[in-house]
Amino acid sequence: MSSSMFQKYFPVGKRPTKLQRKSNIKAATGNKLVSEGIYPIPFTIDVRKFEHNVHVFSNLNEGMILGIIFLSKHGLGLDPSSAELYWMDKSTTNWHQAKLQCFEKITFNLISNKIVTLNILTNRGGFRVTEAGEAVAVISSPDYVVQGGPSLVRINRLGQATMEIFNCTNSVMTIEKDSFLGIIERIKENDTVGELNVNKMTVNIEQTALPTPTKITEEKKKYILDNAKLNVPEEFRQRYNDLLLKHHEVVSSSKYDLGKCTTSMHEIELKTEDPIYIKQFRIPEAQREAVQKHIEELLKLGVVRPSGSKFNSPIFVVNKKDGGMRIVQDFRAINQNTQVDKYSMRDVQECIDKIGRMGSSIFSTIDLTSGF
Repeated sequence: MSSSMFQKYFPVGKRPTKLQRKSNIKAATGNKLVSEGIYPIPFTIDVRKFEHNVHVFSNLNEGMILGIIFLSKHGLGLDPSSAELYWMDKSTTNWHQAKLQCFEKITFNLISNKIVTLNILTNRGGFRVTEAGEAVAVISSPDYVVQGGPSLVRINRLGQATMEIFNCTNSVMTIEKDSFLGIIERIKENDTVGELNVNKMTVNIEQTALPTPTKITEEKKKYILDNAKLNVPEEFRQRYNDLLLKHHEVVSSSKYDLGKCTTSMHEIELKTEDPIYIKQFRIPEAQREAVQKHIEELLKLGVVRPSGSKFNSPIFVVNKKDGGMRIVQDFRAINQNTQVDKYSMRDVQECIDKIGRMGSSIFSTIDLTSGF
């Protein structure tokens, strides 16, 4: 530190106690730096406070120079591309899961994707990880309608990784710097890419990302009780109602309140490696607006995302009894080229027979808004 900066921030009467140590340091030019002493100087970087012994020189041209010893001792890293300091923690070498943080402000065009650099912050104090390696990352944000992963990513020595992120809305989106966008899970040393169980790791990540359960509101309670169609014996009715209210978070009050299942990844084994492409049917002009609106809703809900695939299965519109329209996708071509997944499955009559044999008197049905 230069003596002028030292005097500015520490005037006479407010200076720390000078240490009984000598300084013998030369500048890069080889000239000796004239020391005025060594002082324990308090530092505040971000919200972290610490103390470091600083040399004060009368002939230093710069206000202050932070050396590699300073950075290493206090767990600070330097990103050369942005000249930005960031916190690292050497005790996090055995980390298992961490958070993905946006490295810089990013703007997406409507229904588009970008390769984005993300900081990897451990759950312990928000430090960046210190070891390069491989991991599985998934985008899951409560603040932005974006998707990405699960993806196999490479962590660099700066504690960062890059992955593809999709803007699933029909509008321009800006993600602010330092926003949290998802979770990353480290691949253990005995794992290999060929042995990687993406489904299992994705389940673990999603379970970690679950928010703290919220208390049920009176409005939600009324909605559930008014819409629960319970055709059960009267002695069981209260127990069913209590069960529904206990797990109220899984009950959606609108299509914009839907969840999604990520417990497994469905695979379709085809008979040929050639892309199956069927030209899109002509959609009548009177139906185009409804189709566009429906696709925009699915994008906003995160049910579908933009794709550049060489495969294509056409869609068409079916009029519903209530006057609405249903979007249907024609998978006949891809079904004809799919390997048959053979397994035993009971038909409806067998299920009914089993219910009768077991003496069951109550069973549940579930209705899905959309199936994909």
